[in-house]
Amino acid sequence: MSNGPRLGENGKREALRRHDVLLLNRDLDSFSPDGWTDDSIAQRTDDLAKRITDIWPVPPGHKSSTVRNTSVSFHSVDLADLLSAGLITAGQTIVPKQQEFQDRRGQILSDGRIDIDGQIFDTPSGAGYHLRKRGTNGWGFWLVDPKTKKSLASIRREYLEQSSVVSETVEDEDTDPADISDAPVGTLSND
Repeated sequence: MSNGPRLGENGKREALRRHDVLLLNRDLDSFSPDGWTDDSIAQRTDDLAKRITDIWPVPPGHKSSTVRNTSVSFHSVDLADLLSAGLITAGQTIVPKQQEFQDRRGQILSDGRIDIDGQIFDTPSGAGYHLRKRGTNGWGFWLVDPKTKKSLASIRREYLEQSSVVSETVEDEDTDPADISDAPVGTLSND
């Protein structure tokens, strides 16, 4: 459900109501009745932090021994970065990796979005979700060359290797190892 809608009959909220057994999640609706916003996320974070410190307070006089000598740098790569680097081109056709969707095509637009039959998607994962109707790691789902099976994920790796940015790559929130494996279609279950 990672790329699925939050609200609606088949949304995340209803799935949580039906299947979640964690008491911690029972009050989620009070933080986000109409969907998550920056404010509701901050409120939920503050509430959870308070609950944690109420249960496990820091002992009086305790001083943390954690010291970080280097800064952590995060760099998220998107299609616009790959376009700028010349690793993909505007107008380039991409095809789904899975055989059952191979008759569908996407076209990379000049701003890094993807056009599928006139519908525009901001991310490869959003475009993949559109076809599969479930959470999809679009970087592994879309191929730039169906003959060599070269995926957007491999192009992204090339970009990171070429870039001078030392980083820990922030992966899509919907990364699922099954979506990026090379196992034959039909042998994996993502449910």
